[in-house]
Amino acid sequence: MRYAKEEIAKEKFWEAKEQTEIPENFLTLLETTRKKDQISLLKGLSINPDQLIALIFKSFNEHGYLYSRYRFENLPKDLTDKRKPKIADITKEDAVKIIGDTDLTEGQVKKMINERKVIIAHFLDRGDEWHCFFITYNSIGGKENHKDGQPHFHYISSAFRITRDDFIKSMESGNYKSTSVHIDLLGYGNQPITNTDKK
Repeated sequence: MRYAKEEIAKEKFWEAKEQTEIPENFLTLLETTRKKDQISLLKGLSINPDQLIALIFKSFNEHGYLYSRYRFENLPKDLTDKRKPKIADITKEDAVKIIGDTDLTEGQVKKMINERKVIIAHFLDRGDEWHCFFITYNSIGGKENHKDGQPHFHYISSAFRITRDDFIKSMESGNYKSTSVHIDLLGYGNQPITNTDKK
């Protein structure tokens, strides 16, 4: 662990991430309080993991926002009371590997992995203002109906007339308020093969 910290420090890992250029619209967004303007600013934008880290840093250093990250997971209802294994995996050959005691069948383990709803939410907060960029395992895996499976973030904010607490509760239950704002996530997940890639 200490070696890893030393290597990260030596490579100036976080400083490099902080200096990553991001589209100006993301920074303008942080000072915009009207939903209509926020949607307009984000139209057609994309972001990659390094730019997301840079946005988090700049939101604090230049705009005074605090950062929080949440992970929510909801299993199929018929499996919630079952004893889950410590680790479960589906191999490329579609075989199930299980570590730990469970009362689930292999088919139920597959269902648990394939049908669970997982949400990763990044919140930027400043007083009563907040912005949330969130992604689901389905959107990372290209299973949502967006640009032939392009991984993407969803966006919502305090301007969408929902409180932060209510939105968090909706994600906890798996029935979150939908949003039509999509920000393509590049360099991560199952990127679709475009016509130019096929040439």
